Amino acid sequence: PFPKSGTVAYVPRPSVARHLTERLKGKPLAEIPPELPTNICYSFVDSEEAIWVAANYSWDEAAKQIKAQSSADNQRSKANAEAAIGWALGLWNDMFGPA
Repeated sequence: PFPKSGTVAYVPRPSVARHLTERLKGKPLAEIPPELPTNICYSFVDSEEAIWVAANYSWDEAAKQIKAQSSADNQRSKANAEAAIGWALGLWNDMFGPA
């Protein structure tokens, strides 16, 4: 149910590591709370402006399913483009170290 995005691919890694560590320590699966990813996806609409869509996910115990709450900014702007560049630089610095 998650989008195919860089954020969703990258953000869950610490959660997965924590989950695996708890399982290796012998903790039962039912005692490990789910940690679901968040998502933001920026799209440049030209060389200076961007838009974005974001989602937060939570587990609905009653419905036994993942629920998504999404938001978006479809108003192209330079501020969104700056946020997109900041997002990318933050991710790349985390993955590869500062430039």
